Amino acid sequence: RIKFWVDYICQSNTVHGIKAILEQTHVEDECDDWHVLSMARRIASSSKEVRGRLAVGSEDALASVEEVQRLSDELGWEEEITVYEGCGHAVVIENARQWRNDLLHFLNHDN
Repeated sequence: RIKFWVDYICQSNTVHGIKAILEQTHVEDECDDWHVLSMARRIASSSKEVRGRLAVGSEDALASVEEVQRLSDELGWEEEITVYEGCGHAVVIENARQWRNDLLHFLNHDN
């Protein structure tokens, strides 16, 4: 199935588009406006109330559980992060049913 996904992504996008996605979403400098922690700080400091819950796979090689917890802390969210055991970065694909159930529970929960 992974080969199908990779082939689909390659056939559905240009090389320039895939390159742009990778270059624009993987920024190492935390001071860069597009680094996830920098964006989280802007969200946390805005006057709008934003609530959310972050999900991470226990085997995620792109964003570790610790990094996702730090992101949640920067956002100032009181919700615990959800760790999906045995999943990598694509939690919504790797454990779709559980993720959807968790999302519905979060959206229907009165805070």
